[in-house]
Amino acid sequence: MTSDLIPTRVAAEILGCSVSTVSRLVAAGKLEPAIRIDGLRGAMFFPRDAVHALADSLAQDGAA
Repeated sequence: MTSDLIPTRVAAEILGCSVSTVSRLVAAGKLEPAIRIDGLRGAMFFPRDAVHALADSLAQDGAA
């Protein structure tokens, strides 16, 4: 497993969704940020492997 961390915008591109949807996935417990920075914008960084795994899972669910 790699420790490659990606920002929310890149996670959204991989998942094929908006940044807001990534935030909703985090709130729903489907994706967990490795780092969450305090502040007004609350930047989050995600393990690339976890984002790809979620994308694969969502693609399989959508194909059913």
